[in-house]
Amino acid sequence: MIDKTMTKQRERILREKSGEFPRWTRTFQSFLEIAFDSLRMQQAEEENVWTDTQLMYEEILFAMIGMSGVRDEWEEPEFLPLAVTAGLEVICLAEKIESLFYFGTDNLGFFLSTNLNYAENIRKMDDNFWFRMSELSQLGNLDLWEGRGYTDAQKRMEPHFHRKTKSKVFQMIRASIALEKHDGSCMDLGSVIVRWSYDTPWELLLEKGALALRNLYKINEALWKKRGKD
Repeated sequence: MIDKTMTKQRERILREKSGEFPRWTRTFQSFLEIAFDSLRMQQAEEENVWTDTQLMYEEILFAMIGMSGVRDEWEEPEFLPLAVTAGLEVICLAEKIESLFYFGTDNLGFFLSTNLNYAENIRKMDDNFWFRMSELSQLGNLDLWEGRGYTDAQKRMEPHFHRKTKSKVFQMIRASIALEKHDGSCMDLGSVIVRWSYDTPWELLLEKGALALRNLYKINEALWKKRGKD
């Protein structure tokens, strides 16, 4: 639950960042034009756009962190180009819960994600954990990257574990059960991703992103708290 103090903090950060929206729009438009080869620039100009985009992504991520109300110490961000169209992400570590958070873009749009550290504790999670996971689907397009693949032979042997589903939450529960069954642990469950389209207004991206980041943080925090406990 977000209290009044957090609401005021969120509104203050949003007001402060609203003045940057025109700059973000210009920078992001140039970045997309380069990424989709619709605009040719000199190498020095392209490098400037990449640098400006990195700065913008860092600003957005830390605005989301500030608006989320989570309390942790955050390491200096790192940047990573991705091998897809418009692929670029900023990565930052939340020191207390030992979790990396990623914000950036790929060929599908904006994304915010985190690895499910201590996923082997997922069987110990209560309904509030799954409520937070389900709520992510109301804040953006929920996606799950599974860290473990299965062979065609395994899929034929247990087709009920590998049928298509429209629910990412069900997919996660099913994947954790399959990993427990096959590997004895679901520590390689994967990453949770929340996505938004390229044309999402900055204000909405920050608001939804902050709420999504809070849920992603609390999800990993819950798993982290159960470390070393049977």
